[in-house]
Amino acid sequence: MVEDSNKHPDRSMSDYIGCIILESLADESVIDLFTVEASNDRRAPDGEKFPIWRERLIRVSDAQGEASAEHLASAMREGFYAHFFNDAWLFVVFKGRAFKLPKEMDASWDEMIEYGRTLDVDPHYTRNIPLKREQLFGG
Repeated sequence: MVEDSNKHPDRSMSDYIGCIILESLADESVIDLFTVEASNDRRAPDGEKFPIWRERLIRVSDAQGEASAEHLASAMREGFYAHFFNDAWLFVVFKGRAFKLPKEMDASWDEMIEYGRTLDVDPHYTRNIPLKREQLFGG
């Protein structure tokens, strides 16, 4: 189930865009739930298990956002997160759990950041999620 912070009213009903690193997936077939708009391979940060990250810029409709996040959560590996966003909302997805949060960081992000920490996702990453399309690759 997606954890939903409904403290903010819907401001937009638009498609979500985001980035998924294929190495974050235990089951890569889940990528088929998304429209892949671009691909990028890059060197992973030092110390990462996979030396190259195959990034995919993805799009999913507003209507499919929650279901896609839940499927993605079932396919993720520990130590990674994926995210997608629109004008108002952000989905952050970890192994076993997805969060729907307001795009603007507020106190509702705290539980997501702490959950990520339990799966070895450094809070530096979950506090600094790229939220502009041009930041998605290599961010």
